[in-house]
This record gives sequence, C-alpha cells and structure tokens, in this order.
Amino acid sequence: MKPRQLTLQAFGPFAGKEELDFTRLGESPLFLINGPTGAGKSALLDAICFALYGQTTGNERSGRQMRCDRADAGDLTWVDLTFSLGSRWYRIYRAPEQERPKQKGEGWTTQAARVEFYRLSSEGGEELLATKNGEVAAQVQELLGLSASQFRQVMVLPQGQFRELLVASSSERETIFSQLFQTQIYRQLEDKLKAGASSIQREMQDHQQRIRGLLDSCQLQTEKAVAEELKDLKERHQEAWAQQDKAAKAHLQAYRELELAQQLQQEFERLQKLQSDYLQHEQGQAEHQAREKSLARHTQALKIQPLQLEVAKLSQQQIQQQQALQDCHTQLQEAEKKKQQSQIAREKADARLQQEMPQLQQQQHDLQGYRERVEKLAAQRTEAEAAVKADEAAAEKLEQLEKQRATAEQRLDQLEQKLAEGAQQEGYWAELPLRLERLESRLEKRRQLETLRLGGQQLEAQLQPAREQQQVADNYYQQQKHQAEISEYHWHQSQAAELARRLFPGEPCPVCGSPEHPAPARGEDNPAQITREQLKAARQSAEEAREMLSGWQNEVQRLELLSKENQGQQQDLQAVLQEVAEQPLTAVQAEVKQLQHEVNLARKAQQAQQQISQEMQQYQLQLRDLRLQLQEAQQQHQQTHAERIRQLSYQEQLESGVPEQWRSLEALNQAEKNCQQQQQELRQQQEAALGEDQRQGEGLASLREQLKNWQQQLDTTNREHKSAEKAWQEGLQQAGFASEATWQEALLSEQEAAALDHQVKAWTEQQLLLKDRIASLQQSLAERQHPDLAALQQAEQTSKEALEAIQASFRELDQRRQLLQSTLERLDQAHEDNRQLEERYRIHGTLAEVATGARGSKISLQRFVLGVLLDDVLILASRRLDLMSRGRYSLVRSLETGGRGASGLDLEVHDSYSGKRRDVATLSGGESFMAALALALGLSEVVQAYAGGIRLEALFIDEGFGSLDSETLDLAVATLMDLQTGGRMLGIISHVSELKEQLKQRVEVIPGIRGSHLALQE
Repeated sequence: MKPRQLTLQAFGPFAGKEELDFTRLGESPLFLINGPTGAGKSALLDAICFALYGQTTGNERSGRQMRCDRADAGDLTWVDLTFSLGSRWYRIYRAPEQERPKQKGEGWTTQAARVEFYRLSSEGGEELLATKNGEVAAQVQELLGLSASQFRQVMVLPQGQFRELLVASSSERETIFSQLFQTQIYRQLEDKLKAGASSIQREMQDHQQRIRGLLDSCQLQTEKAVAEELKDLKERHQEAWAQQDKAAKAHLQAYRELELAQQLQQEFERLQKLQSDYLQHEQGQAEHQAREKSLARHTQALKIQPLQLEVAKLSQQQIQQQQALQDCHTQLQEAEKKKQQSQIAREKADARLQQEMPQLQQQQHDLQGYRERVEKLAAQRTEAEAAVKADEAAAEKLEQLEKQRATAEQRLDQLEQKLAEGAQQEGYWAELPLRLERLESRLEKRRQLETLRLGGQQLEAQLQPAREQQQVADNYYQQQKHQAEISEYHWHQSQAAELARRLFPGEPCPVCGSPEHPAPARGEDNPAQITREQLKAARQSAEEAREMLSGWQNEVQRLELLSKENQGQQQDLQAVLQEVAEQPLTAVQAEVKQLQHEVNLARKAQQAQQQISQEMQQYQLQLRDLRLQLQEAQQQHQQTHAERIRQLSYQEQLESGVPEQWRSLEALNQAEKNCQQQQQELRQQQEAALGEDQRQGEGLASLREQLKNWQQQLDTTNREHKSAEKAWQEGLQQAGFASEATWQEALLSEQEAAALDHQVKAWTEQQLLLKDRIASLQQSLAERQHPDLAALQQAEQTSKEALEAIQASFRELDQRRQLLQSTLERLDQAHEDNRQLEERYRIHGTLAEVATGARGSKISLQRFVLGVLLDDVLILASRRLDLMSRGRYSLVRSLETGGRGASGLDLEVHDSYSGKRRDVATLSGGESFMAALALALGLSEVVQAYAGGIRLEALFIDEGFGSLDSETLDLAVATLMDLQTGGRMLGIISHVSELKEQLKQRVEVIPGIRGSHLALQE
C-alpha cells in the first residue's frame, strides 16, 4: 500500500482544509515530516490510519476526539485518502460522528459517522465499493492483508510504540507473519490432519462401544455364548413352527362353524320380527276405513265448490259498487260548493279592477314628472360624497401623524433607558462563552463514557446469548457428525450387500480373492438403505454444522475482545473526568443546556443593544420627518373642509323639490316598476277568477253523469247475485249437505287431501308386503332347527386362546434367534472395521502429531515455516542493525522451545562485545529504535520478495531518531536511503535538526493561532 494523496479538514491541529499530494515526491521518496512539537506531525499518520481503519495510530483517541477545537463550527471533520495497491488505485472518505450547528433554527445536532470506499479507474471514474463501516473495514483488511494493530506494527511505527513488533510474543508475531506471508494453508493443513486423526480415534472408540452394545443387547458376555445359544434355538424354532400351524388350522375350523350358526339364528329372529310387525299393522284397520270415508266426502264437496265461489264474487262486487256510488254523491256535493265560491271570486275581481286602476295610472304620471330633478340630485350627491371623504381622509391623516409623533417620542425615551441598562452587563456576557466551551468539552467526554458504558452493557448482553449459541452449535455439530457417521456405516453395508449379490460359488471374491463365500452380506440385515446422495447430504450437513460452530466461536472471541477494549476506554475517560464521571449524564447535559441558554440570551442581548442603537437613530430621523408632514396635513385639511360645506348646501336645494321617498333614481325607478306591476296583477287576477269559475262548472256536470252510471251498474249486480244464491242452495241439497257449514267441514285443503290419499295407499301396500315376506321365510326355515350358539362360541374361544399362546411363544423364540444371528454378523463386521481404523490411525495420527508439534521439536508446521521466513527477515535486518550499531548488534531467532511448543518465533539480540545473546527487551531506547527500524526494513524486503505476499510499499517512522547520536543517525539515514532504491516510500517524522540538512524532500507542518498548515518542499 502506498499513499498517493491525503486531504483533511478540521482534523487534529488542522482547523481548515489541508491537502498533501504524495505523487509530487516521486515514486520512491525518502522524505521528512518536520515541524515543532505539537504542530501536528503525528496527526498526518493518525489521518491515514483513521481513513483506512477508523482508528488513530496509537488507538488512544477516537475519530470524534480528533476534531480541531479551533475549526469553524460549520466545518465538518473528515479525511480523504487516495492510495494504490500495485497497479490499482483506491479512495476512501471517512468522517467521524460529530456535533454541528442546525441548518434551521438555533442549537446543535449530531452528524452521524460516514464512510465511502471507491475503486478508481484509469479513465478517472470511481466505482463505489461500500458505505457501511463494517463492510469497509473488511474490504480494507482483505486488500491490505493487515488488521489495524498489524498495520501499526509493520507499516506505521507510531511515536512511543515502534518496539511493539520487536518485543512481541511468538503468538503475536505468528499472527502478523501468517498474514504477511499468507501461510494460513499450513495452519489449515495442521487442522485437517488433527481433525482427521481425532475423527479416526472417535471412530475406533465408537466401534469398541458398538461391540459392547451388541453383546449388551443380547444380555450375553461373550461371542461364544451367542453362537452356542443360537445353535440350540434352531431346533426349538422348527418344533414351534409346526405347533403354530396345527393350532391355526383348528381355530379356523371353529371360527367357520360359529359364523354359519350365527347367520341361521339371524334368519329365525327376522321371521319372528315380521310376524310381530303384521299383527301390529292389522290394529290400524278402523283408522284406515275412516280415512277412506273422509276422502270420499271431500271429493263430493269439490264438485259444487264453483257455485259457492260465484255467490262470493257477486257479493264482493255489490259492496264495491255501493261504496263507489256513495263516494260519487260526496264529490258532487263538494263540487256544488266550489262552483258557488268561484262565482263570488269572479265578481270581486271585476269590482277591484274598476276601482283601483284609475289611481295607479295617475300615480305613474306623477312619477314621470320628477325624473329630471332626481337625475341632477344623484350627480350632486356623488360630488358631495367625494368632498366629505376627502375632508375625512385629511382629518384622519392629521390624527395619525399626531399619534405617530407621540409614539416616536415615547419609544425614543424607552430605547435610551434600555441602552443604559445593557451597558452594565457587558462584562458578564463576555465571560459566558469561555465557561460554555470548558463545560461542553467535559460533556463530550461524559457522553463518550456513557456511550461506552451502554456499549459495554450491550456487549455483555450479546456475549451470553453468543456463548449459548456456541454451545447449541457445538451440540448440533456433534449430532450432525454422529448422523453422518451412521449414514456412512449403513452405506458401506449396502455396498457390501450389493457386492455379495454378484458372488458365485467357486469364483474369487473381488475384495479378498477367496473362492469360498461362507457368510456373504445380505441387504435385509441393513434396514437403513443409504444412497450416495443421502450420504453426501449427511456429510454436507455435518460440514455446515462445523462452519456454524466456527462462526459462533469467532463471534464470542470478537465480543470478548470488544468488551475488553470498551473497559479500557472507560477507565481512560474516568481518569480524565474524575468526579464528573459519576455524575448523571442528564445533570451534565442540563448544566450545559442551562449555560447554552444563558450564552444565547447574552448573544441576543448584545445583538439587541446594537439594534437599540440603530433603532434610536431611525426614530430621530423619523421624528423630524413627522413634524414636516404635520404642517402640510393641517393646510390640506382646511381646504377640504371648505369644499365639503359648499357641496352639501347645493345638495339641500335640489332635495327640497322632490318628496323624500323618491329622491334617488333607484327609488323612483322602483316606484314606477311597482305601479306597472300592480296594474298587471289586477288584470291577471280578473282573468284567473273567470277561468276557475268555468272549470268548476264543467266538473260539476261530469260528476252528475258518473252518479247515474254507478246506479245502473248496482241494479244489474243485485239481480245476478239473487240468481246465484238460489243455484248454490239447490247444489247443497243435491250433494247431500244439510247446510253450508257441513259442506265446509267436508272440504279439505290440497295438502290434506294428498296426505290422506297417500296414507290409504301406503297402508294397503305395507299389508301385502308383510304377507309376502312372512310366507317366504316360513318356507325356507320349514326343516331347520335353532343352533346352540353358546357351545360353538366356547369352542371358538378355546381354539383362539390356544393359538395365541403358541404364537406368543413362537414370536419370542423367533425374535431371540434373529437378534443372535444379526449380532454375530454385526460383530464380524465391527472387528473388520476396527482393524482398518487402526491401520489408518498409524498413518494419520503420526502425521498429525508431527504437524501440530505434539512430538519431536514441539513446533507446529506453520510456525516452522514462519521460523524459516523469520530467519530470512533477520538476515536482512541484522545487516542494517550491524551497520547502524557499528558492528555490535545482530538479531537472531531463539531456538528454545516451551513445554507446549508455544515458542519458535522469539527474538534475541547477539552482542558481539560480550559474545552472548540476550532478550531484545534489554536494549536501551536508542538501541531499541535501531533494532525495530532494522526489523521493519528487513520485513518489508522479505515480504515483497515472496510471490503472493503483501506489498509493503510504504513505511512511516514517527520519532525515535532523537535517541541516536549524530554518527548513528547518519548510519540510520544511509540505511534508509539504501532501502529507498527498492521502490518504497519512506516517511520520517522528526524534529531533529540534522535530518533537515540530510533530507531535502520535506512536508513542513506550520503551527498558527487559527490551526496548523502544510507546505510541501520538493
């Protein structure tokens, strides 16, 4: 990874936006980042590390804490880094969570953290790869091959932490080197060999357990006892089979005899039931005859029913005609009254027309004479109204100006008083922002502590379920693994049975080569037939369960690490906050809010003081203008008042010659219109009264004609009704009915008659059916006797019990024989499988123990490979350390191994002065810096020398040169210059003056009151 361009804003000591173009330094520059202490040299490395991982180089401050205190409130904190990996270029933009002013209104709001990761094309375009923090972190770590902590150890040597890689433990160094050299394949090989050996061991244990289980299932101690008991059971099994067959035949004969006897007994019981039903049916003979008689009378009544219906129809018609005749009489009386009323109304309308018409015509003539004078009056009123309005407007304006002058004078007095009061608070207002800044800084740290506490609680809440899920996943994996092993066992059994079916006597076995096949495998011995697809699915399920278990194990480790980091950060903040750390966050927020409120009030008050001063000047100018306007308004009001009096006098002269109610054109026009309308109404009323009188006369004549017609129809109906009544009485006598009531009783409804007819026919049919069935059964049972069912049932039950007892004994004997036979076959197969497993373990177990360091040198395969690579690194590192230490020191790998093989990558320093080796932790500050620098440079060269390794194309060293004397410093710089020729970018952060003379390419960090700035010197 090589940085190409870095842009940052409001980050660390940089208040504004700063850009650093590394491409201007060349492809493999050796440059100095120079500046005074506190200017922000280390902040550049923090910015690079923050952009990539969201952490600073020392991981001591969060991105939120890196905001510049001197930045403008509206400028957000962010970092934009463009870097290359080989031929590919990438850009990453990252901004931490931070407070910013609200876009609308006053106050502050929280700006969420933001990250964007792009891949750059050669044409200048950008492809967005990720925008979520987790996705960006995963992709960056995958591309660089380094975690944040590993990046700080091998590419960025932060101030005060450059010894981390030098003094790291074997385990820590193994993690870093395995990432750098991509040696995970050796760890995977170790795991596979170990898992394979463990699997074989478990299979061997399972087979031993299986053999013990097979014997336990037979309740026998040895395989010999199983064979002897099986031989004895074969003879007893044949005898029991013959006894079972004989008992089954005897029971079948008894059962058939009982079944025939039960059928005969049912026939006798059926005959008895039919005879009883026939006697019960004959008891309804009298009721049957009564139904026949009632049905005959109903038939006779139906014949004369039309005569009765004709009488009823004519009676109804008489009633309707009599009602119509009565209604017509009533309508005729009403019509005669209305005719008299209409004649009187016509006479009144004629009289009113003759009386009122002349008066209305005279009134219309008088109104036409006033029209000319009223028109002049209307024009004069318009001019008079305009004069009145102008006079009123002038008076109103004069009054308003008077009020405005009084208001302005009063407001001016108030402003002078407020300005004097505000001048006394200026000192207090100036102190409030400083107090607020200090309090907000404490609130920010208290919020971070609260967030960490909540995060810690959430991590603890997540950790327990994760551990439980890990246990569940472990149990599930063991189940799936066991199921896969069972499936594989059954599949092998199926394959053996399939191979056995292809064997022929005398032909050699394809497995063992023997021409004899005394006990070939059988498919029925393996009830679970497993196909290749089912076996593959079982193995796949076990592998998925193993991956799920591994995922939960990683999740638990991740949560435990996050919890530990969270607790460390809490302790740091508590040390800074002291007693504030224990105060409720709401209390601190309330205090800040109250102080913010006071600051806002102070700012508003200061702004109000400025506004008061400006407002006083405006009111003074306004008061001068108002006085001039008042003089003009008084003159204008005098002129408008004189014109108003003249116009109103002329209006009164015109009004004196016209009646008051007609002095407007509207009233005059309306009066003429009303006069014409009244004349028209008189004529229309006369015509309406005449028409109504004629209509009432015509209606009266029509009703008299209707009354005559209804009387004639009623007379005709009376005659027809009398004739029909006579015919009905004669019909009753002829049909044999004494009266209409007896006829009504005999008459049935359609439903009743149909039901009665059905009952008569059904009774007769049932009588004939019972006679036929009784005769048929008597004929079939004439020579048969009742069977002895009790004796036959007892015989069947006895034979059944004997059969069940023999069957139970046979089943128990047969099950025992099958169990023993199956056990012997399974024991033979288990012994063969166990022999094969022992042979496999002799190979796999030895390989696993050697690869994992369980035997021999106690060093694992991956650590052995990394040890060889570390030797290469130390050869190059020792060359440079030898040069910088003037031949005294070189780095060597410790060959001592611990009891568990946990070493192999430990470092020692060889001191040529004493001729002894000692731990690297015993080096002094300057010596440690030289050793760490030499190790970082050697590691960079070796990593790039191996194909597929991570390209360490840049190295940044933060301080440490100040601990070197001038001669050693020259040697260190010469070493770096020599390494520069290999195409790597080397950046040195230091304030040592000698470095400025030797390194011409520099990034100058210039401090200032408003923040630091960057200057590039090529």
